[in-house]
Order: sequence, then structure tokens, then C-alpha cells
Amino acid sequence: MNTSTIEGTKAYTQAFQKKAIPPSGYRTLGRTDLSVSTVGFGCYRISNEQGAHVSALDRAIRNGCNLID
Repeated sequence: MNTSTIEGTKAYTQAFQKKAIPPSGYRTLGRTDLSVSTVGFGCYRISNEQGAHVSALDRAIRNGCNLID
């Protein structure tokens, strides 16, 4: 699934809303019509060489986070 399109972000959020994340857990990003999670994952000082960092990002995505900064 391509989650970087309007349709993709809506499908992503709908899939997680079926897994107990309420509709209030997602918002429209500005004027883009992209659906993004209200909780984001910040990548400042994150390293793909650190297993804990990779695991944290993977867990965030698997749990419905699609706002990655």
C-alpha cells in the first residue's frame, strides 16, 4: 500500500481505526487532505545503526503512527 497519497493515508488510518484507534487519533495535515496520526515520531538524533531506534520506529508504525518527522 502506498501510504504517501491521499488515498493511501486514508486507507492506513481506516485500518488502524478498526484496531481500536479512534477517529480523533488522526487529523488532516494542513490543506493537503493527507490523514496523519496526532502523535508523530521525531527522528532528530535517531540512528539506523542503533537497534533500539529502529525498533522504536517500527513499533510506532505498526501501532498506527504515520507522521514521521
